[in-house]
Amino acid sequence: MLDPTTFISYVSEYGVWALVVGAVAIIYYLVRVVLDEDRSAAWRARIYRVLYRVSGRSEAEKKYIANDVSSRINLARRNMPFSQEYLPHSINVLWVESGHGEASSINDNEMLIRLDPAELEEKNIVLLSDALVKKTSLAGIRHIINEPLELSMDLNLVKNLLKEIGDRRVLDWFFRNEYQPVLNQSEARREWNGKIVEIDERGLFTRLLLVELDKYSKRIMGKPSSPNMFNEISRLIEFLYKIATKGYGQDVPLECISRNIKIGVILVGETSKLLREGIDPYLDAFTYSLR
Repeated sequence: MLDPTTFISYVSEYGVWALVVGAVAIIYYLVRVVLDEDRSAAWRARIYRVLYRVSGRSEAEKKYIANDVSSRINLARRNMPFSQEYLPHSINVLWVESGHGEASSINDNEMLIRLDPAELEEKNIVLLSDALVKKTSLAGIRHIINEPLELSMDLNLVKNLLKEIGDRRVLDWFFRNEYQPVLNQSEARREWNGKIVEIDERGLFTRLLLVELDKYSKRIMGKPSSPNMFNEISRLIEFLYKIATKGYGQDVPLECISRNIKIGVILVGETSKLLREGIDPYLDAFTYSLR
C-alpha cells in the first residue's frame, strides 16, 4: 500500500496522472475483494464488529462471528498445499441456543454450521476447521483407512490449519479440549499420531503424503475396499516415517512400490557434497529410478 506522504509527493510531481493511477489501484483492489468471497467476509466481519460495539445488538454480534470465523479459516485453508479440491463456496451459519455447535454438509458447495452465540469463538473456529478438513481432505479413502489413522490425520490437518490462522488462543483451546483428549482414548491413535507428527515435522505430510493419497483415491475410485488397499496406505506411511526419522549415516528404503503406489526418493545428505560433485550424479540416479 502507498503511504499518504508518498502519494501526495507523486501528485505534486505527476499531477492528474498520479490521481488516475491511484484511482485505478483502489478500484482494482475493491474489485478483487468483491469477487473474493473470503476477503469480502473478512471486511464484513470488521464492519459488523464496529456495529456490535456501537449498538450492542445480538444480530450484529452473530454476523460478526459468522463472517470472521468463515473468512479466517477459508483464507488459511487456501494457503495449505494439500490436494486440489475446492473449498465449499457457501457457508451458512445458523444460531442455536443449545450450547452445542455442529456442522453438516448440504451438497458439494455448501456447508451448514450451527453455533451458539454464547460459545467461545475459539471453539467455533475449531468446529469449522474440523468440518472443512473432513470435507476437503482424504476424499475417496476414508472408507479404507482405520479409525485411529483417520483421526490422527484429521487432528494434524486441523492443527496445521489453525497454525495458518495464527491465533495462539485457538491453538491452546484445540490442544487442551480436542487434540490431547482424543489421542488419550486409544494407544493405537497415539501410535499412528506419532508417525504422522514425525512425517509432518519433516515437511512430508501435506506436500507428499496427502498428495499421493489424493492420487491413490483416483486410481481406486469405484472399487470396494479391501485389506490390500489399507496395507498399501500403511506401507506408504511407514516408508515416509522411516525417511522422516532417518539418522545420520543410516540406510533406509528409498522406494515404495505396490500395485497402486510407486514412489522413489533421492536424498541429498550434505550440501557440500552437492556443491563439490554437482547435480549430475543425482540426475543419473533419478533417471535410473525412472527406468
